[in-house]
Amino acid sequence: MKIGLFLLAIPLVLSAFTHLWNPIGFPTIHVDESHYMRRAMIILYGLGLQDPYYPYDHPYFGPIFLAAIFKMIGYPNSANPSAVIDVHSIEMLNLVPRILMGLLAVLDTFLIYEISKVHYNRDVALIASVLFAVMPITWITRWILLDSIQLPFLLSSILFALYSMKIDSKKYINRHKFLIILSGTFLGLAIFTKIPVFSMIPLIGFILLKENKNLRSLSLWLIPVLLIPLCWVEYSVAVGQFQLWLHGVVHQATRTDRPPMDPVKTLFRLDPVLMISGIAGLIFATIRKDYFLLLWTIPFSFFFAIVGYGQYFHIIPIIPAFCIAVAQLIVQVSYRTKWRQVRMTLLELGIISSLAIFGLVSIVTLLTTNVNASYFDISTVIYQHLLLPNSTTEQQHSNDLKETGVTVIGSHAWVWNSFWMSQYIFRENHYVADPLFDPNYKTPLKSGKVLLIFDDSMRKIMRQNPLLHFINPINGTKYNESMRQLYSQTHVISSFKNPPISDRDTYPWVKGLSQHTIAGRTEIRVNCNY
Repeated sequence: MKIGLFLLAIPLVLSAFTHLWNPIGFPTIHVDESHYMRRAMIILYGLGLQDPYYPYDHPYFGPIFLAAIFKMIGYPNSANPSAVIDVHSIEMLNLVPRILMGLLAVLDTFLIYEISKVHYNRDVALIASVLFAVMPITWITRWILLDSIQLPFLLSSILFALYSMKIDSKKYINRHKFLIILSGTFLGLAIFTKIPVFSMIPLIGFILLKENKNLRSLSLWLIPVLLIPLCWVEYSVAVGQFQLWLHGVVHQATRTDRPPMDPVKTLFRLDPVLMISGIAGLIFATIRKDYFLLLWTIPFSFFFAIVGYGQYFHIIPIIPAFCIAVAQLIVQVSYRTKWRQVRMTLLELGIISSLAIFGLVSIVTLLTTNVNASYFDISTVIYQHLLLPNSTTEQQHSNDLKETGVTVIGSHAWVWNSFWMSQYIFRENHYVADPLFDPNYKTPLKSGKVLLIFDDSMRKIMRQNPLLHFINPINGTKYNESMRQLYSQTHVISSFKNPPISDRDTYPWVKGLSQHTIAGRTEIRVNCNY
């Protein structure tokens, strides 16, 4: 018992170190984080379940989960946003949700240990959980993403299914049914967080049928698996938006703005060791007919291959399977050595120590770097110029939005990263113009009072010189200006020179990591109407 607790403590301590150290310094702020934070704040303030900008791209449980946690801990007030907006205030508001993601990653480590111990043995459990704790690729779980929120629910579903198979279903029938219902509930919540994880149904179905082939148990398990995600569809029908739901789901599944092999290439750049060794472990699992690992990875990968769209962080649900596959490969190879009678052989210790040291050195190299310093400096200036003059803290946190009449024009990341906090923390309403979804600026802008975030992306847009259509929301007056005209009418209020990260195309600073970093000159400009 004491040995088991000691072995469990090793990956948990490592995971706490790697996932909770410097959460706002690394990794770079991702624009998708702002989307899910905005949705959580909408729910937290009782404004409904839907994001008005993306009503049906994903189910609602992820933002509901975040909002529930925020409500319990008193966020955002617990982050103490000050009356004077400064860098510290912005950092603290980002720190709380990032710490939450780190705590979920530590929980993931525990669940991986338990799953591996129950299905395989303690040796596999230790190695797999240590790999998840230290390998560089797991830093992507630090982002505030649906995939990161979803993972502990998926792992819990797998674990409770395994637990249910260890119980005599005839002797302990109520306990057996309870564990099966728990497994189904957690998978239902995982699917209600993000749809692609429905591909894990064959895996858990296989676990439940492997021992006793009891179709009643499978049927009992399927009830929450199907009913919980169907709440999303039922909601759209209840509010008369089923066609909008269908359009949102189809659009989300048919996006082709990124070559399908790009995420795979990025994953090999992010963590070539775990990716290559994980594939070797899966090949070994195929030879041994280890359907547990194959059903965990193949249906999920097949789904994204059919869809033809994905980002590298979409792999989060199968990262644990890669870690377990590597661990099983190491253990089985070591059992075939002359030390096979020893529980933890010298070969196992040597391999896992080498991988752990490599992983720690690689990830510590990343964690000790603050890649968000410029982001918080620029964000602070943006928020300071979006807030109404003479706003007080009490006014900023009231439930009544105040119209600033400002249109923020910038790259896709900047307009949304600056939106959720000003709109739902400081309660200052402004408009956005997003070139990603409206590349030619065909949508009329509601205000001629412009704050322009001028970075490398906007420089490219200005060279194209699109025509901007403005409309005064008060009297309906319309007028047009080109991007160059607008730029010539603006003046700089703050300028930031951000040197590129050194060796950004070499490991571990690969292109896949640094694609969201701020490089080059960024100017905050306002026009004469401001």
